[in-house]
Amino acid sequence: MKQNAIVIATLFAAVSANRAAAKARMEKDISSYLRNGLEFDTKVIKAVAADHRRVVAAQNEFKDEARENFRNGHKVMDEYAAAVRYEKSQETYTAPSAANGQWGNIHYNNPQKIMDNYVKAYKADQEVGEAWREDW
Repeated sequence: MKQNAIVIATLFAAVSANRAAAKARMEKDISSYLRNGLEFDTKVIKAVAADHRRVVAAQNEFKDEARENFRNGHKVMDEYAAAVRYEKSQETYTAPSAANGQWGNIHYNNPQKIMDNYVKAYKADQEVGEAWREDW
């Protein structure tokens, strides 16, 4: 019996000593796990923030480019609209009469200037198209 009590006491002493060591190892493992998790989370947060900045910068660049393209497109469209308005302003209508065999007539004053306005708008359109192709 005495021998069993000594063995049991020795086992309890060993378990107690190992328990403290196991507790220390467990605390060290938990501390390392938390530290590594925090470092990983920090890296993920930094990567996500950097990615967000890159995406926002790309979106802003695209929006600026789109605004510029719209401005250029509207300038060309305005030139075409001005050419059409000028053409309409130069339109002259002759009503049908006995003198013209009951045929009415539409003719335009300053036809060369009308064509020059259309050519100017067309060339501006080509230039904008070339600039857009060069950007791509």
